[in-house]
Formats: sequence, structure tokens, C-alpha cells
Amino acid sequence: MNVSTRIILVMVSIMVGVAFIMKVLVGKSTTTGRIPLTQEQRREVFRRYNYKCATCPNREGLEIHHRNGNASDNRPSNLVLMCYLCHKRMRVKV
Repeated sequence: MNVSTRIILVMVSIMVGVAFIMKVLVGKSTTTGRIPLTQEQRREVFRRYNYKCATCPNREGLEIHHRNGNASDNRPSNLVLMCYLCHKRMRVKV
């Protein structure tokens, strides 16, 4: 393995390590600015909507939608439970 290949491998390793630290330990993704929901936050949204889409009676393929489009705004008032199809329609409107 030549020197330039080793340097590239070291740089990639460092970048992967930084992304891991940001996402797992700090709770922020380096690519989207999204702050992942905790399991408790997810459970609360599902309970609040009785495990059913907020816009139709579907109970399958449920996803959490951010009302204001800001994926890092995880306030309960900004989170809505939607099925895949309704969520997709909502994203297309924005």
C-alpha cells in the first residue's frame, strides 16, 4: 500500500469517527441536521395518535412527520403520526 492510499484511509477513518461521535454521542447527524427522536419521544407520538395515522384510518406504515418541516425540531407539538402515503403526500406539497 502506497503512502497516498494510507493517507486517504486515515482521512476516511477520521471522517467516519467524527460522524459517529456527532450522531451517536451528541445526537446530531452531520449530513442532515436532523436530531433523532428518542424511543420515548417516538412512543409518545404513537400513543397520542392511538397508533393510527392523523389524516386517515390507516394503522400500517406509520411515520412521524415534522409539521414545520424542521427535522431538528422535536417538540411534541411539532410531531404528527402519519401513514407512509399521507406523509408522502404532505412532503410533495411542501
